[in-house]
Amino acid sequence: MKSVCAGARVALTLAATILIPAVAVADLTIAVTPRFAADVLLERITPLRDYLSSILGERIEIVLPKDFADYEKRVKSGGIDIAFSNPTLYPLTSGVHEAVAMLDQKKGGDRLRGLVVTRADSDIVSIEDLVGRKVVIVGKTSTGGYLSQKVSLVEAGIDPEKDLKLEEARDNKQENALLSVYYGDADAAFIREDALHIADQFIPPSQLRVIRRTAWMPNWAISVKRSLPQDVKDKIRAAVTGLKPGAPELEAMKAKALAPATDADWDVARQALGLPIPTR
Repeated sequence: MKSVCAGARVALTLAATILIPAVAVADLTIAVTPRFAADVLLERITPLRDYLSSILGERIEIVLPKDFADYEKRVKSGGIDIAFSNPTLYPLTSGVHEAVAMLDQKKGGDRLRGLVVTRADSDIVSIEDLVGRKVVIVGKTSTGGYLSQKVSLVEAGIDPEKDLKLEEARDNKQENALLSVYYGDADAAFIREDALHIADQFIPPSQLRVIRRTAWMPNWAISVKRSLPQDVKDKIRAAVTGLKPGAPELEAMKAKALAPATDADWDVARQALGLPIPTR
């Protein structure tokens, strides 16, 4: 009888082993700055995840941070192995991550810049005329909606924090910055260059005037955790920079290419953010 019971226990143990599948654990994680809704982010990053997984022979999990602060926290804590960061968040997280490539967009290439926009009938004709005026910006960490303009203003001897009356656009939207100028709520707007016509359905283009195209800034970064094995980092760098124009991974990211890049390419963004330049 005991042998029968023992046999039954063995059988049950074997059955449990067979019926309960092992839970797959990701070898690496990848995340993208949460600029868009989750479904859009997945659509843009999944092909790259699948491509890198096949190259590395590793299972890569996509992480979807809830907002910019959560994304920054996860990257800084080491919870993200491969990151696709905007030009502001990469410098803020580069103590833990290192850039391997820069986004080269179909429009604008691997750089972006901002505009200073006024009403067409404004008496403001140069950035020097902005002193003492109300200027609406996209946000203090917006690359094209503030930092690019800040670099140009500082080069002209103007401190935007002290010399301009700054106000952030409602919901930090480019179009709301333009609307503020059009309706006379602000004297000028700082926006990203490719957002100039974002509100054309509400604003006749002839009613706005660009008085300055400001400093070029680096684009988005593909970065890897510094503590990853060097051979893994090298494989990721070679894989992403080796993608040819038209590759499905690039098409999903709205990109022409992922150009080779180094950490120093984001130094101008660090300066605009008031961050120290790393010793190299």
